[in-house]
Amino acid sequence: MEVNAPLQATGAKVFLVGHGYAPRFVIRDGAGDVVFDDAVVFLPQDGNFTSTGVIKVPDAQPPLAFSGIFAPTAALSQDLGPFSTFPAPDDPAVFLSAFTGDLGLSSGRPQSVYTLKTETLTQLGLEALRPGETWQLPDGAGRLEFTGYQRWASFQIAQDPGKELVLVATLAAMAGLILSLSVRRRRLWIKVVPSTDDGSSHIEIAGLTKRDTGEPEEDAGELVRAVLAGQGARN
Repeated sequence: MEVNAPLQATGAKVFLVGHGYAPRFVIRDGAGDVVFDDAVVFLPQDGNFTSTGVIKVPDAQPPLAFSGIFAPTAALSQDLGPFSTFPAPDDPAVFLSAFTGDLGLSSGRPQSVYTLKTETLTQLGLEALRPGETWQLPDGAGRLEFTGYQRWASFQIAQDPGKELVLVATLAAMAGLILSLSVRRRRLWIKVVPSTDDGSSHIEIAGLTKRDTGEPEEDAGELVRAVLAGQGARN
């Protein structure tokens, strides 16, 4: 699957909306117990898949947290810091910063799994690891092993069974709008004023057009002739 090339199956389309790397870690706390053994989604930050991610381990003793950068083809610059020079995993490495303290997860307030607030945390150190390497945390806080990585992808599934009906209704609405704009709209008024002298009536006829073009007096003239014809027939 590729971006802008969805998979089509039984009337549905499956779109690839994102992909990247998920480094895998095994974390032990100060007591030596395994408190984390899973892959963590890191979000790409550039076209070479330099990715950032966060690991939160509130059950560890003491509680641990890590923020890191994963580079599939790792390089290090004094100006840029760690980054990736190529999107393929030719020389993968992860650069981690370890923290300990209250992670704030017991407060009940929702937190993003991709960000880490470090204001109330104590930094333990920095370390760069390649697959298979282990970081022994200072002060007996535990250890972290970078066991490898795997790929992740996010998809969007879309199905529009009524799109043909919507298309027909849209075309019909557009046709009605065009027709309404092309028809010459006009108004005609007839006012009959009875006379008190001889019992006759005075008739006034007026016309108004809604467009700059057109002759409302023509329609009024036809109405006048029709009225006179009807009057003559009664006489």
